[in-house]
Amino acid sequence: MSKVYYREKSPRIWIQRKVAGRWIRERTEWLVGDRAGEKKARELAARYTLEEIGQKSRTNTGNFSEWVDAWFVQKFGSSRTKTLSIYTQQWGWISKWMEERGLKHPLDITRESLSDYREWRKPRPGVRRKGASINTVLPEIRTLGRVLKEAKIRGYCSDVVTRDLGWKTDDRREYEPWTDEEIQRALEASKGLPKAKQYIRVALLLGTYQAARSAQIEVPLKAFDFDQKLIFWPRSVMKGKRRDWVQPMDDRIIPLLRPIVEERKKAGKTTLAERPLLYALEVRRWLDSPKLKIPKVLHGLRATWITKAALAGIPEAVARAFVHHAGPEVHRIYQRIRPSQTGEFLSRLTFGE
Repeated sequence: MSKVYYREKSPRIWIQRKVAGRWIRERTEWLVGDRAGEKKARELAARYTLEEIGQKSRTNTGNFSEWVDAWFVQKFGSSRTKTLSIYTQQWGWISKWMEERGLKHPLDITRESLSDYREWRKPRPGVRRKGASINTVLPEIRTLGRVLKEAKIRGYCSDVVTRDLGWKTDDRREYEPWTDEEIQRALEASKGLPKAKQYIRVALLLGTYQAARSAQIEVPLKAFDFDQKLIFWPRSVMKGKRRDWVQPMDDRIIPLLRPIVEERKKAGKTTLAERPLLYALEVRRWLDSPKLKIPKVLHGLRATWITKAALAGIPEAVARAFVHHAGPEVHRIYQRIRPSQTGEFLSRLTFGE
């Protein structure tokens, strides 16, 4: 694997890497002792490692763990960064479990083996291991998901593996709008859910009427002002610049959401739902169930609202303000207008006599 090294009497940082089967050494532009330069050199070496392993097939992949380490460095920076340390720590447990189970490659991982991972992480006599509640295991498996996604892009992992594990095989699916029939079917089915599953209905309501993200169902109950028809989203549940945000409440959601909020308050709860990441996964399983068979993800409701806003002729600046998008580039990713939907507008065009 490519690596950074220092040569005696040389003020520059050097990188050793393999090209066409031969090891070569190249001098970089960065000076020894320059912390920013050393970080860039490590990231460059990591990129070379990824390129080297990415060119090989499964039968000749080299050390997969080294590939993961290099990817983390390139993705999140040097080993001194907090973000990198979090992901590498989570990957450390996943990697140890794979090693003990003889899983040497992403293609070896299945849904069943991940169930085994949850059991493996539980502390037991004679085994030195941290606790493994669902709150512990979930971010670790999400880290594995990021690794598998990158591995798939680079040819390490087939679509079959990610599909069987429940991870989307196409990023575009996240922005795929729902049909009116799918929305109605899901909302009707959610009426019969037990109280313990009420968060599913909340997520559907907020996604449909407010274009809210799944994480926003963690919002405090006091954020809803039904008299002023406003939602005071705190920065703790927002993305982007992490600022507080006030959103006008859709009139249609008030009679549907008010009883849920009041019921939660009576139960002594402070938020609409806890652990939104876990609930997002459970919502996906519920939608994929034989009863519903809705092949969409919850985040697609955000694209649904934005697409409908565009088709309704709502100015983009107004729609962006409603959904809290900082710029037009991100906003337009969610606009999934098909050629068939533009026919009505094209019919209004005239070209003289």
